[in-house]
Amino acid sequence: MAKRFLDTKTTNEKGLGCGPPDKWQCPDDYKSHQSRVISIYASLYRITKEKEFLERAVKFADAGGADCGPEKGWICKDPFLQASMASAYYKMYKITGEEKYFTYFNKLISPDSLEKINCKNFDCHDAEFNYMFAIVLMNLD
Repeated sequence: MAKRFLDTKTTNEKGLGCGPPDKWQCPDDYKSHQSRVISIYASLYRITKEKEFLERAVKFADAGGADCGPEKGWICKDPFLQASMASAYYKMYKITGEEKYFTYFNKLISPDSLEKINCKNFDCHDAEFNYMFAIVLMNLD
């Protein structure tokens, strides 16, 4: 059953616009998919211990998001995406033990990064963003 999750295309072949064999960064119009795909593959690896899941999680994590990550100065388009990417990198750190993922997590939640998305002191001036940001960060495993 887990093997079904390896294919990022749907039955109509539209898919996510990212995935194997060589496109590891989801397009900007699927802004939240990068973090979700990283988290899904990392979770599948944690559950099944199948290396293929870990390899894909690493490829997606190392590619970063099209609108968020090292190429964008660790600034995402919105606070929820910022928290979601931070959570995905934290999950990668817990699974791989690689410090670079913990560094990415810290960069995404740094005071400087948060201030640039109008979330100084974790206050995003929008109740929904504040709530979602808190929920994502509280659910780190």
